[in-house]
Amino acid sequence: MSQKQTRPQEALIECRDLKVFYPVRSGVFMRTSGYVKAVDGVNLTLRTAEIVSIVGESGCGKSSLGNAILGLAPIQSGTLSLDQHSIDTSKKSAFNEHSIRRNFQYIFQDPYSSLNPRHTIFEIIAEPLIFHKVCKAREARDKVARLLAQCGLEEDYMDRYPHSFSGGQRQRIAIARAIGLEPKAIICDEIVAALDVSVQAQIVNLLLELREELGLALLFISHDLSLVRYLSDRVYVMYLGEIIEQGKVEAVFNNPRHHYTRALMDSVPGLEVGKRPRIISGEVPSPANKPAGCAFASRCQSRQPQCADEQPELRSTENAGQFTHQYACHYPLATTSTGNPQDR
Repeated sequence: MSQKQTRPQEALIECRDLKVFYPVRSGVFMRTSGYVKAVDGVNLTLRTAEIVSIVGESGCGKSSLGNAILGLAPIQSGTLSLDQHSIDTSKKSAFNEHSIRRNFQYIFQDPYSSLNPRHTIFEIIAEPLIFHKVCKAREARDKVARLLAQCGLEEDYMDRYPHSFSGGQRQRIAIARAIGLEPKAIICDEIVAALDVSVQAQIVNLLLELREELGLALLFISHDLSLVRYLSDRVYVMYLGEIIEQGKVEAVFNNPRHHYTRALMDSVPGLEVGKRPRIISGEVPSPANKPAGCAFASRCQSRQPQCADEQPELRSTENAGQFTHQYACHYPLATTSTGNPQDR
């Protein structure tokens, strides 16, 4: 797990009741007949030099949330602040301000499609540096060489094309491009999911080194709970577009209160010593036709009649301030004696 920060932390990303709906079109004239509620009323905060992870099954809305934060997905409603500046989410142009594009960077999952195959590595990394006036054109080559070295790559890679590199090397190039603008925060969307396990560890350790060296904040989107537990300060658990549990990583992993969080942990081989993985039963409801009550009720082994009728709100284990452990469950799991009581 990452080293805790002791200096005061300012909110770099703050979402309140954020919603991302995609229209469902049908009929001859392709009229809107409904909406896929990919992100449905999410509250999230990322602070200076903090590593926060968003976890959940595929299709739960993690990537849509990450995309929406930087204007890459349409926001239906809610409020968004970046670096303590309120963003007019109704205007896509609001995300194009230089300060936003420079201070907030995004690294995509697929290292094979996120780099332009027609450009050399030098052109890929140097273009944003020159555009955002980080350096002059005549200084770009030296700057790119330093960035490559920072990410464990050779200087002579600059004149080669992306097809010459492995997935892990391409992801290092994407990281070099992102840190070149000296951002305050980077959103990492499943950036190691397509890589071999040994390469995943190298990329994660590189991110941790850069975080300590540059004071970066990271919003880490992943379905890998083992990785999230190792990497994060805090974690948000998503299900069907909603945050169903959140808190310090020790609190959530040592004392999960939501049945989905517990089921998600039980499904991961090796996350807990001596336990065999168990598949989560049942089908995920359609995000275009969400249930009225708890989104997880149809798959929960401990559901009660109230769960199907009444949507639970996030509540805290203790009133411990902004980093309190919260969960949305009518009948939460009992706390255990594991971990620091102050973290629960």
